[in-house]
Amino acid sequence: MQWLRVPALRRGATSAAEAAVRPRHMSTFGWGGGRHDGDHGGGDRGACRGGSAVDWLFAAVHSSRAMRALVGGRFGHRYWCSGWGDPALVAHLSAVQARRFGDVSCGSLYRDAAAEVAHAISWTPVSADRDGVSVWEGEFLSPVQDGSLPVESLRARFQLVLPAGLPAPNSGRLAAAASAAHTPALIHLAGLGDYTFVMRRVMMYALAREHGVASLILQSPFYGDRKPRWQRGAKLEHVADLLSLGNATIEESLLLIQWLREMCFGPIGVCGFSMGGVHSMMVAAVEKT
Repeated sequence: MQWLRVPALRRGATSAAEAAVRPRHMSTFGWGGGRHDGDHGGGDRGACRGGSAVDWLFAAVHSSRAMRALVGGRFGHRYWCSGWGDPALVAHLSAVQARRFGDVSCGSLYRDAAAEVAHAISWTPVSADRDGVSVWEGEFLSPVQDGSLPVESLRARFQLVLPAGLPAPNSGRLAAAASAAHTPALIHLAGLGDYTFVMRRVMMYALAREHGVASLILQSPFYGDRKPRWQRGAKLEHVADLLSLGNATIEESLLLIQWLREMCFGPIGVCGFSMGGVHSMMVAAVEKT
């Protein structure tokens, strides 16, 4: 997966377009340690470094006053509109990140990797179609219980898309069936602002029906049923919220990989688009095997 990035604008670009590329509260801190305040150089007003005029136009329209007025309160304010958040939380999550991405793949930092996880997941059927593809919703307590997540995000939710011929995940027969069928599986992580399972489920549904690939679709903290009450719509209000979201996504993905192994799926992959693509690479980097 490739990170799709709106190109940075040089100094002198319109404030609306520049704000879309670099939120005003985000300067030098972010996942992966990249700088967000050094992308702007001198040059002609409005000139783009890389990319096309379409990218520039999208960035300008996306953050324009007209767009904010059109979409209203749900999506009408900027990301990180309330600043950095708790400095102690930023420092804590930065330390976790530094430990996680050291020289050795560390696996989970929050739980015992030897402990089985199948019993920790509760299941609810969602749908089944005439092609035999079934969809189940799972829920478990997030491994991240260090106070970095809002209470509404403490329980992780995901959907499981199973190809035809595989029994229910709570039947006690899934491991034998998945092993016999040599069923591959993908974990699909969400992009920033993805509230639901719908878009990703459409893609994963086709994989299950046409290629026999099972999929786990994880809902991000701070979105959907995991959205904190104080958050307005899809826009994260603090930089610390993004760090909390990423930390929990990595840990929850590691738990789901372990569940897939316990159920004898394989090979196993992790994918995503936009933010989900970045998190998928992080999960792959720290997963021990």
